[in-house]
Amino acid sequence: MADPTGQKLFVNLGPSQARRRLKGFGHGVRKVQSAGRGQAVIIHTATGRHLQELEAKFADVGFSDMQCGLDNPVESTISLIATPMISYQLEPGLTADEFIDVLVRSTLAERRPVSDRKTIEGMLANASLIVTARSAGRLVGVSRAITDFHYCTYLSDLAVDQDFQRQGIGKELIRQTHAAAGLHTTLILLAAPKAITYYPHIGMTRHDSCWIIPRQTVTGQ
Repeated sequence: MADPTGQKLFVNLGPSQARRRLKGFGHGVRKVQSAGRGQAVIIHTATGRHLQELEAKFADVGFSDMQCGLDNPVESTISLIATPMISYQLEPGLTADEFIDVLVRSTLAERRPVSDRKTIEGMLANASLIVTARSAGRLVGVSRAITDFHYCTYLSDLAVDQDFQRQGIGKELIRQTHAAAGLHTTLILLAAPKAITYYPHIGMTRHDSCWIIPRQTVTGQ
């Protein structure tokens, strides 16, 4: 039987592992097959946001539309992921309770309206991307971003539980957020005062001409 037609996405996981990650993802995936030791090829017809979501599922291990674009097989890539094992995923249904809890545990709650539940719920409901990091099911990190998926991505909230900091989780959340939005977009982030020295360390470039209009309280809302 001939292979189904479609685009190809090569990933640094074996076919059985790739299929497990794709369980429940029905947006254009037609077949998953081996592409060599520790690698698989996904034949799909996904486009636009569905393609971004598909790519985001493999951002932690590496993906490419050409097999020659893959750098490392999964065996060597796994060693780059933080220990204890952290799972990363797109989680558009993240609850306000979990979001507030990790904001508190990260100290970002000091600069977010955690006492205003309506605002928090609106922040989650209207986000373009929510990427989470979990350890044994517990939420230990979150990235919340707004993007047009074509030109720019504003990473509004990046929070990592203090007990899990200095393990590369924040860097990985940024990487997966950018991958999900599209690497062709410019990622923009406003640093918390205590984190100003962190972002150059992970390869981000400082921009000195950013201007803002602060939030205003609207009477009756």
